[in-house]
Amino acid sequence: MQPGRGAVLMPLTDSDYLEWLQIREQLEGVATREAALNASKRDVDRLRAFFALFQADSLGEAEDVEYAKANVFFHKEIIRLSGNGLLARIWESFGHLQTSFRRRTIAQLHRRGDSLRQHLEIIDAIEARDAERAELLARQHVKHLITAVKNADSPT
Repeated sequence: MQPGRGAVLMPLTDSDYLEWLQIREQLEGVATREAALNASKRDVDRLRAFFALFQADSLGEAEDVEYAKANVFFHKEIIRLSGNGLLARIWESFGHLQTSFRRRTIAQLHRRGDSLRQHLEIIDAIEARDAERAELLARQHVKHLITAVKNADSPT
């Protein structure tokens, strides 16, 4: 429970997390489509700034926590740029921040490079105001995460 804000519906099990990711794929697709239609140059610059530090090849594992924070801010900003208040409230109710940090998916699945590349492609589509491509890339981004989570849970 969050005082004055209600409950955060944080996925607790791996099954819950995969179900959350399926919902997230839909939410982020819609949000990113709308962000591409709404974002100003300043908004695009802000999205790029989240990842400016992480484009150097020399970054090590210590930066995974900082990258995870930038990741959360990026996705939250996309939701904000959608201009859809209900979507933002739904997003917040599922506790993306808490889920991402608790699961440490980027570090555990060694996804920082792929995640960064995907984020930059999404930003390019938003900057080009290509709503269809932005939506497709956002959905693919979450689908890649779903695949990585499932593969990590499979016996080798």
